[in-house]
Amino acid sequence: MTIHKTTAGNTHFAQRLSATSLTNAFDAIELGTGSTAIGTSDTRSAMTGKIVGTLVQKESGYPKLNDSDVANVGRGADVWTYKFIVPSSVGAFTATNMHLTNYATGTPSATEPVGVVANGLTIVANGTDDVTLYLNVTQ
Repeated sequence: MTIHKTTAGNTHFAQRLSATSLTNAFDAIELGTGSTAIGTSDTRSAMTGKIVGTLVQKESGYPKLNDSDVANVGRGADVWTYKFIVPSSVGAFTATNMHLTNYATGTPSATEPVGVVANGLTIVANGTDDVTLYLNVTQ
């Protein structure tokens, strides 16, 4: 899997480390199909094959450094972890890309900035169980 921080994502994590106000919340993910082109100034419009219902907000208490959740095998002292739960009500799907984006009531605009892009992943949901996802981003 390839994970890429955009320019806005680099700014976001630097702001988190320095405890300054955040330009972007980057508090949601959205899953898609296909392969998303990776650019340094990506917006939500760059994501291919958005899967309806997979735009979900982060779990309470996230993101955090050095996540203590033992189910998160990618956690670490210098790793920002986000945790998301995609509900089973979305139904069965197979996702191959993901964006970390801002959440808004309803659907964010196509020009909403993206902080992290991930390609080459395979997330398969059976439509019966919730899917728990951890996004781990190194400094």
